[in-house]
Amino acid sequence: MADQIEWEIDGVIPSQVVAPKSITQLSEWITHFFDRDLTVVPLGGGTKRHIGAPLLKYDCALLTHHLTGLTEYVPEDLTVTVQAGTILNDLQAALSKEHQWLPIDPPHPDRATVGGLLATGFCGPSSCLYGPIRDYVLGITVVQPTGAVTSFGGRVVKNVAGYDVTRLYIGSFGTLGVIAEATFKVLPVPEHRAGVLVSTDSLASLESLLDALVRGPISPAICQVFNRPAAERSPLCTELLDSSGTYAVGLAFDGFEEEVRWSTEQLQKMAKDAGVNYLVFVPTERHQEYRRHIASLHDPARPVVVKIVVPSSEVTLLLDWLTKTIGSDAFIVSSALEGIIRIGLSDDERFLTLLPTIREEAMRRGGFVIAERLPITWKKVFDVWGHSGRAWQLMKELKGALDPKNLFAPGRMGW
Repeated sequence: MADQIEWEIDGVIPSQVVAPKSITQLSEWITHFFDRDLTVVPLGGGTKRHIGAPLLKYDCALLTHHLTGLTEYVPEDLTVTVQAGTILNDLQAALSKEHQWLPIDPPHPDRATVGGLLATGFCGPSSCLYGPIRDYVLGITVVQPTGAVTSFGGRVVKNVAGYDVTRLYIGSFGTLGVIAEATFKVLPVPEHRAGVLVSTDSLASLESLLDALVRGPISPAICQVFNRPAAERSPLCTELLDSSGTYAVGLAFDGFEEEVRWSTEQLQKMAKDAGVNYLVFVPTERHQEYRRHIASLHDPARPVVVKIVVPSSEVTLLLDWLTKTIGSDAFIVSSALEGIIRIGLSDDERFLTLLPTIREEAMRRGGFVIAERLPITWKKVFDVWGHSGRAWQLMKELKGALDPKNLFAPGRMGW
C-alpha cells in the first residue's frame, strides 16, 4: 500500500503500481490494462503529476523507473537515443564525457526523467536561447493505449518528411500513450559561460532593458525576471543582489570566450542606458550553482502555481498589474523574452476568487492562463486549462482517435 500512496494524484490513490523492466514488458502491461478497461497514468519522476484537471479514474500508476540508460550514442553525429525513465542528470553526465549536453535545464534534474520532460514539454530557462525540448527530438518510440509499439522519426538529424508526428506526444501529459524511448540531437558544451544579475526599483527601467535585449545584438541564454520573494529563495541571489530592488533580472551568456565577454559589455551599456544602476557578475566558480538556482525558480513550491503566457511586449505591464492585484508577497518569476510568467501563491481563499480575474487580464493582453498547481477543491470550481477555441476541440478529437477507451490519464485534460 505504501507504493500506491506515494503515487497519489490529487488525493486519489491508484489500486496498482507497476514498473516494467523493458519496452516489451511495458507493452504487455498496457495490453493487459486495455483488455480489462483499466485506466493508467504513466509516471517518471512524478515532479509534474500535480498538473491537470482531476482524474476521472486512476487504476494504475505505470512507472518508467526501470526503463533507463542510453540505447545508442554517436558523439560525432551529435545524436543520442535514451530510454524514457532515464534521469536527466544521468543523461547529462553521460553526454558531458564527450563535452556535449542536451540544452534543457528544468527544476529537479535529479528526479525529472526524459519521458516526463517530453510528456510535459518542460525545458527550463535556457529555452530563451536554445528553444524548447521538442526542437531537439529526432524520434520517439511510443507504446499506444492498445499495447502496440510504434516508432516515429528516426536516429539521424535529417529524417523528417511530411508531418512530424513526434510533436503530438510532446506536451500530451501521458494522455495519448507512453513515451518509451527518444532520440535527441545534442550540442557541444559552450566554451565559456557567464552569469549576470541586475536589479531595479523602476518598472520603466526594467521595460527599457528588456526592450533593448529584444532589439539589440546580444542573445542571452537565460533572461529571468523575478521579484523579491523569489530572489529570497536563493541564497546566492540574496547574497549578490541589491536588497532594495523590487525586480531582479538573472541573465546568462553562453558561447566562445570573446563572444561572451563582448555580450556582457553590451549588457552593461544597455543597463546603463535603461537607468538600471545595479549590476553584478556571478563569480565563475559559482556559475553552475547560479544556473541551478535560476532553474529552480520555475517550481515556486507554493500550494498554488499559475502559469501565464502573453506576448513578450506585455510582460512588464502584467508584472506590475499582478504585483498590485495579488500583493508583493507573491512569488513571481518570468521568462520575460518568451512571455512566460509563473506566480506562486498561498491557498488563501481570496486567491481563488482572483484566478478568473487573472485569466481575464491575460486574455485581454492576448494570452492565456494554466493553473499548474491547485488544491483539489479549487480544481473543481476553476478550469485548470481554460479550454477555448478550435484547438482544444481538435485535441479532444485526437484523444478520442488514439485512446478510444479513454484509459490514459482520463480527465487530466478536462475530458
